[in-house]
Amino acid sequence: MRYTFLFLLIAQAIWAQEPSGEQAIQKVFKVLSGAEEAIPALEDRNKLLQTGAWEALAYIDRERVLAPTPSDLNEAVPDYYHFTEKGLIFKLIDPKDHNHYGFEGRLSYRWEKNYLVLISEDSGQEKDRWKLLYLDDNYLALRIDNLSVFLTQTRAQEP
Repeated sequence: MRYTFLFLLIAQAIWAQEPSGEQAIQKVFKVLSGAEEAIPALEDRNKLLQTGAWEALAYIDRERVLAPTPSDLNEAVPDYYHFTEKGLIFKLIDPKDHNHYGFEGRLSYRWEKNYLVLISEDSGQEKDRWKLLYLDDNYLALRIDNLSVFLTQTRAQEP
């Protein structure tokens, strides 16, 4: 049941770019399992990253799964990320009410090799490092802690 719902969700989100739902699931799986990667040159990353906002779609918990299969794909809550020239705007879904954001904030960021380094705007301290797994005009995949997360373009929520 979970796999069927995830299949429909991913197929709908990627429908315009992929000819079939099964191919959409395979695309997400290949990216998150490491079988397919797209790491643009450093000078192209910000342009691609800042083309619009991103919404989490699916993930694989890499701490629990060493050799993932398509059944290890999980539906992600639609956390929101918008990378701009001024920094990252993020909105995280409230775990108690998935219809609302529970935590919102802003961070600065910079690239260090294939890592997005997130920096507190107040203190200048490094808050986190996210490994870039995939980035093109439509999709973004990041390794955030133990999760490999697949994101897709969404409408920006800021004016």
